[in-house]
Amino acid sequence: MSTPLHLRIRQRIGSALLLAALGAVWIMPTSAVAAGAIAQGFTTSDNTVTGSVIDLKSDSENVAELATSARADQLLGVVGNKSLIELGGGSKQIQVVTSGLTTVLVSDINGSVKTGDKITASPLAGIGMKATQSTTVVGIAQANLDASTATNRTVTALDGKSTDVHIGSIPLQVNVTFYSAKEDKLSPLVPSFLQTLSNSIAGHNVAALRVFIGFFALLAGFLTISVILYAAIHSDIISIGRNPLAQGALRRGLFQVVLTALGILLLTVMVTYIVLSA
Repeated sequence: MSTPLHLRIRQRIGSALLLAALGAVWIMPTSAVAAGAIAQGFTTSDNTVTGSVIDLKSDSENVAELATSARADQLLGVVGNKSLIELGGGSKQIQVVTSGLTTVLVSDINGSVKTGDKITASPLAGIGMKATQSTTVVGIAQANLDASTATNRTVTALDGKSTDVHIGSIPLQVNVTFYSAKEDKLSPLVPSFLQTLSNSIAGHNVAALRVFIGFFALLAGFLTISVILYAAIHSDIISIGRNPLAQGALRRGLFQVVLTALGILLLTVMVTYIVLSA
């Protein structure tokens, strides 16, 4: 991270106090967002709150810690609350959402966070940020970060300059994966509702190119069905006008055309799903 906004904090600036102060920043009920999430129990010695970005501690199998950009390749997920499925967990463990929808703490330290942005670990321990370079990401943002309701913090870069950042919570579709900035140049061209729908169908972050392919495959299928049905109905109407006695045969033919159209529709939906979920 070399851009001016990629700040490296001289120390963890009291991460426990920072995260505790953010408990009042919530802009949506956590339990409602986490209804479909899957979480796993991990042991940690860090002070965490719901929404903290977590990574796996080095040389450890089940010990988690607040994530930072320096350890982005070790990302695990986000601290959840009342997830649909919770694996393991004890009195001294935290539940880390590894798949599904949950809330996450993010900052605009690397630019404004918008719907569809990939979220990775930031220099602020436990706080996510928008990914602009190839790195491991924890998931994809499902809403914009509203600076007007976020908490304002002042951090200091290595060059000694102070910068104000906003920290708040947004819904996140969790899916830890490697994000390649070069492969995602089409992302700005994908409407946010289409990206969100594709992510919901696939259950993970879908590359912009796959969204386009899936959308055009579905569009082509509907156009093909429309043409087939229009041609069949138009032909039957003309034929009935010329020979009313042929209605029975025409109905049977139209029934076969409808079955063919349904088959094409089913095939189109399957192809679209495969493209999005692959």
